Amino acid sequence: MAAALEPLEGRSLVGLQATDLDRRIVGLPDVVGVTHDRAFPHTLRVYVLPERALLVLRRGDESWLVSARARVVRSLERGALAMLPRIWVPRDVEVGAGDTLSDARARRAVRVLVLAHNGLPAQVHSVRLPGPETTLVLRSGIEVRLGREHDLQLKLAVAAAVLPRLSDDSTYLDVAVPDRPVAGNAQAQPQVEVDTVED
Repeated sequence: MAAALEPLEGRSLVGLQATDLDRRIVGLPDVVGVTHDRAFPHTLRVYVLPERALLVLRRGDESWLVSARARVVRSLERGALAMLPRIWVPRDVEVGAGDTLSDARARRAVRVLVLAHNGLPAQVHSVRLPGPETTLVLRSGIEVRLGREHDLQLKLAVAAAVLPRLSDDSTYLDVAVPDRPVAGNAQAQPQVEVDTVED
């Protein structure tokens, strides 16, 4: 950001226009907005609202940081920011710094992760998007199967209530029908319907 403001160095604060700052800073891929305060005669304070990092988008061997507004912030070295969730898009999906994600499935992953970030008591490792359904894979290895994209807040609230009560051998929690959550082990049968009412 300092490089973006360097051409303004030494200029009079009297003639400085807010549009000059907006043009130079808001266009940066990792900036949401900017405000400033002129402290005459020689000081300009600039306050920047940065994008909130949400996930790492993978396309082939390339990686990109994506914000909670579905904006591509910058390219990354492979393996960087390991604690952020991952999603994968096909190689033919266009991705560029400063772009808003064009891929509908990737945008769906962003919407789900924003909700999960605020309501799920576990870290998400990756997002799977088989067809119209969404599955969150937690760092613990448990899959949270959300089904289709409706009632997501309710589904995530049910998942948040049920996850702490799962048995150690559970490998998934299916909340696609939120009033009938089902937990189980993908290698074992049968499935167990989980009672969401506290004892």
